[in-house]
Amino acid sequence: MSDCPDSIKNMEINQVLFPALNNDSIYKSMQRGLVYPSAKILLAEIDIENNGTWSDLPNGGKLWRVSIKSPTAGNIGVRFNKFELSDNTFLWAYDELKTQIQGPFKTKPNEITLKGVNNIILEYYIPQSVADNTSKFCKLSVKYIFHYLHKTNTNSLKTLGESLPCQLNVNCHNNNTSAGYWSNVKKGVSLINIINIINQDNFNGTGFLLNNTSNDGKPLYLTAFHNADLNENYLIDTTPKIGRNDDRSCGSNRKYKKCCLISNA
Repeated sequence: MSDCPDSIKNMEINQVLFPALNNDSIYKSMQRGLVYPSAKILLAEIDIENNGTWSDLPNGGKLWRVSIKSPTAGNIGVRFNKFELSDNTFLWAYDELKTQIQGPFKTKPNEITLKGVNNIILEYYIPQSVADNTSKFCKLSVKYIFHYLHKTNTNSLKTLGESLPCQLNVNCHNNNTSAGYWSNVKKGVSLINIINIINQDNFNGTGFLLNNTSNDGKPLYLTAFHNADLNENYLIDTTPKIGRNDDRSCGSNRKYKKCCLISNA
């Protein structure tokens, strides 16, 4: 598997363009106590049957692509409501300048987010062997666009060697240090995605799983009061996100990026 789509040089793609939003105005209108407004959720309803561009490739394969842009977004994300891909077909995501490439995806991701850009291109590749034998390739539909109000500075991210000798952080496995303890504790931490189902505002928080005194395996969830002081209009999603450097529970003793990330591709 190559590191990027073969067709990435061809950028003639149908674009879905959302109106420019005033991020400062949205931030003020979404502010609710101590909760940090992170994104405005936009209804998209973009699907493979009614949007995007289909192309026939010289190798006999087929390609579907769609470009999605929210002009004033700091980061941009997509969330699918339909994601059923045929075997041996692949979905990619990247930005217009090809600074970020994610994929190939074969199973439904919780969300695909590109940082520091306002656009995302989805590309679905169907090889000739599949195109010749399948009349209906997949069900693929983007339900929501996440218009993030603030830009993530990707240039500030630390790289290997910029910290202490063992890359001292929560992924360090030296049990003689506090970081060895952190690598276990971090498994109980999760991101809370708070969604207002009425106006589609989006907030972020964090929480922590705790054991109870009965030790019966029924977890308790600890978070700040302002993350839970919600009414029936709010939906809380605490789906855990697996990091590239996290260990896998499949027994391989390898990092996610060298185990399940490869197998999912």
